[in-house]
Parts: sequence; C-alpha cells; structure tokens
Amino acid sequence: MHALLFRQPAPASALAVATLPPETAESDLLARAPAWLAATGIPSAFTHPQRRREWLAGRVLAAELLGRLTAPANADLRIDPDEFGRPRLRTPNGELAGAVSLSHGGGHVAALVVLGAGRRAGLDLEPERPKTQTLAARFLAPAELAFAGDDAARCALAWSLKETLYKLYGRRQLDFRHHLHLDLAPWPALPTVLPTTGHVVGRITHPTVASRAWTHTVRYERATPHCWLTYCVGAAVPFPSPASAAD
Repeated sequence: MHALLFRQPAPASALAVATLPPETAESDLLARAPAWLAATGIPSAFTHPQRRREWLAGRVLAAELLGRLTAPANADLRIDPDEFGRPRLRTPNGELAGAVSLSHGGGHVAALVVLGAGRRAGLDLEPERPKTQTLAARFLAPAELAFAGDDAARCALAWSLKETLYKLYGRRQLDFRHHLHLDLAPWPALPTVLPTTGHVVGRITHPTVASRAWTHTVRYERATPHCWLTYCVGAAVPFPSPASAAD
C-alpha cells in the first residue's frame, strides 16, 4: 500500500488515498496495523480475499492518519462501528472521539479521519463506469440529470458527491434521488469537460421530516485520471427526537 495523496480538509482532520496493488498480502497489512486492529482481525463475514484486503487497508490507512493527528495521550484511540455500522473513533472506554469515513475503488483505498465528538466525515472514491451512466436517472433528480447528461465523468462525480453526503448523514433510510440534492448549476454546460478540482453545495433532507434539511459543501478532485475523490467534514446532524418528528 503506497500513499498517493494527502489532504487536511479542515482543522484536526486528515485525508489520504493510497494504492492497493492486487499482490498486497494480508500479512503485510497486519504488520502495519495498530495493536487493537491486529488483535480484532478481519470480521469473518468478509471471505473474498480482495474484500478482506480492502477492509483491512482502509483501517490501516485511517490508523496511520490518526497517528499524524493525535498527541501521545490519545494514541490509544481506536475505530469501532456505531449502531448503524458506521466507523467511529472511540476511546478505550467507549467514549466518542471523532469520525472516520472509508472508501475503496479502482485499486485504491481512501480514509478521512476527523477529531471531535461533535463532527462528521464523508468520503468516497468513485471510478468512472458505464453502469453509473445507466443508473443515473435512478439517483439524480431531473434538474441534476440535466447537468450530468450521459457523460461518464459527470455521472460518476454526481454519484460520488451523493455517496459522501449519505456517509456524512450517517443513518440509513435516505433515497439518493429524493433526499440528497446537488446544486450543479455552476457546472459548465456540456460538452465542456469538468475542472479536475472544485466543490458542490449539497443538501440533505430528513426522510420523514421534510422541513429539516442540512446544507454542506462537498469538495472533489481527481484521485486518478479516471477516478473521483469527494469529501466533506461537517458538524453532527441534529436528529429530531421521536416526539418532535411527529409534529
């Protein structure tokens, strides 16, 4: 696993993309893993060798980023899933200490680590694939589709932007077409090629309380010539209580 790029998208945060060659051995990744990760190992649910390497490599990369951010007193922070399966930073006592977002695709892995219990992280790697163009009408609203068209790069980027918003939200029940919204009006008209770096303003609408929405700026760049990287650091979404949701 070799580092490809490093970013600090916000204070007390770090992001990296690394190559993951197919010949990478699990033993080599475990040799780089912190003690808590080496002890727990790869969940038994992951049986395919490639998926096992991706799972492990993402967490090894996140742990190495964490080493850049934390003081010695915080060196024992670990990555544990929350009740929604989302990776989070926790102390040995189980206290929330930050957010983590992981992704993989096209022979690469990416990790975003953010310190602070009240913060969220969203990250996605998305290679350009014909399938994304075919499914674009399922995840893009008509206004968004008008700017994406049938362009492979635009469709892949739009999907990646929404995937990052979805991870930032951190809970399920979101419909990409109806609850995740992108302002793509600043994009140049087709067939102009999109810039290799930029940002898009996105909005998350609560799935059951339409009056609740959160706006975030998602940054994007080319991780490789045919793979997009999108990421966002935000504050925790104030979910409504059951009582307020019924109002």
